[in-house]
Amino acid sequence: MCEVVKVLMSNITEEEIWSREARDILLDTWTTLLMTVDSSSGNAVLPPEGINAAGNLFALIAESELRVASASAMNDDGDSDYFQASVSAMDERLSSYALIARAAVDVTIPLLTRLFSERFARLHQGRGIIDPTATLEELYSLLLITGHVLADEGEGETPLVPFTIQTQFQDAVEAGNHPVAVLSASIIKFAEQSLDPDMRMSVFSPRLMEAITWFLARWSRTYLMPEEIGDINSNSIHDHDSKFRQLHSRRALGRFLGEHNQGKVVLDIIVRISVTTLVAYPGEKDLQELACTQLLHALVRQKNVYVHLVSLDSWRELANAFANEKSLFLLNSANQRSLAQTLVLSANGMKNLEASNQYVRDLMSHITKYMVELADKSDLKIVAQQPDVIASVRTG
Repeated sequence: MCEVVKVLMSNITEEEIWSREARDILLDTWTTLLMTVDSSSGNAVLPPEGINAAGNLFALIAESELRVASASAMNDDGDSDYFQASVSAMDERLSSYALIARAAVDVTIPLLTRLFSERFARLHQGRGIIDPTATLEELYSLLLITGHVLADEGEGETPLVPFTIQTQFQDAVEAGNHPVAVLSASIIKFAEQSLDPDMRMSVFSPRLMEAITWFLARWSRTYLMPEEIGDINSNSIHDHDSKFRQLHSRRALGRFLGEHNQGKVVLDIIVRISVTTLVAYPGEKDLQELACTQLLHALVRQKNVYVHLVSLDSWRELANAFANEKSLFLLNSANQRSLAQTLVLSANGMKNLEASNQYVRDLMSHITKYMVELADKSDLKIVAQQPDVIASVRTG
């Protein structure tokens, strides 16, 4: 497959249908082989040569995708399928890339960290001098790839840390030195810069913010403030030693993003980034939908997260803005409903029922006031009888 990827890299702008079809067929083969390795049972393990092959292949895949991303940034005709592709359209291929990367995480996670660091440095060094478009497209691609490598979708349930990531970093017992923590921290630190108006204007385009928001939503469901990991239970001495080291590695990663380390700090950053997407990018409906329906909603799904959420100044400011200010009135109705639902669900984190009820009353006060004002309008009956209004009510 490496040779096929090399052909794709050498013919980025040409129509090489056979090489793309060959890539997809070979990806299906790799996916079939690696599905059992990535499962939680852990019964199947790749031999060393298989791990080495997976690492080399993923490095080529990453290089190829970055070249395509960079080339798409220079394509003015809008025909590039990469530039127009959505996350959902690319999901199957990205999932296959993730399986390959997870088969050799000891080399692929550091590789992703290096690729991000190089592009972060390039942005800062060339700021105001070099057109950042190509680098931004590369970061967009890296965020999609990395989001799939680090976390599964977990729709409808709490996703677990992928098994190979849990088991392959047995020597990483210091919280801040775990390779996944290092990679995650670098991305979050970069995303935090979007809070600066000057950086937001020059670097953080709506398209890049969509990728950041999508990544943070997917990542936070798996890694942010994880539950405590229990002790091991094994009769084999050798097996016990291996699992003991795995346990310490998993706990190190959990501690780094737990409530007593960086968890609350990261949670606050994510909330502030979410608010920024809602107020600083007017008219960007897709970005705002991601923030309302995926990122913010992900923060109220797990008790170990939302109990801390309501204590944050940033969350209280968001709730106050929703209840008392007009800055969020520009959101479309679907996003406003989603945001309202998320804010109400966060009341579960209040310490007592009285505080929870008061919080919800404060949130809904502006809606109650608006409904009263609307009902007092003399022309309400006339407006309500208009065909377009009736149709809207029936389908709303």
